[in-house]
Amino acid sequence: MNSFFYTPDEIVREGESMPTKGLFCPACETYIPYAFGMTQEVETILRAQLSNGKRIEVINTLRQQVGFPLSWTKIWVLHPNGPEPAPPAPPATPYPYCGKPLRTAQAKQCRFCRRDWHDPNNLRFLQE
Repeated sequence: MNSFFYTPDEIVREGESMPTKGLFCPACETYIPYAFGMTQEVETILRAQLSNGKRIEVINTLRQQVGFPLSWTKIWVLHPNGPEPAPPAPPATPYPYCGKPLRTAQAKQCRFCRRDWHDPNNLRFLQE
């Protein structure tokens, strides 16, 4: 069993489930599936069609010639240049009361000490 390419039998067996092999896209945390027979030449042609706005042709090729289910073809169409890098993590902003990191710089509640400062004049604790 190959850990990158799908065989025709595996494609049929997987059905509409999300792919678990191929190139991993950190941005959407999805695998871009590949099948045996998808050579670099075939991939180059498909990506060129995508860059020229020929999404339907790519979908038809992937469905008819490769056997991908519709959900897998959509993954391909949404990744015209292959995987995208993961978005950068927001910098951890320490909360002045307990020192733990806030989820975002705009946060107005602490998930650790459960303080709420939406109203800076009325610091309160969140109820459970």
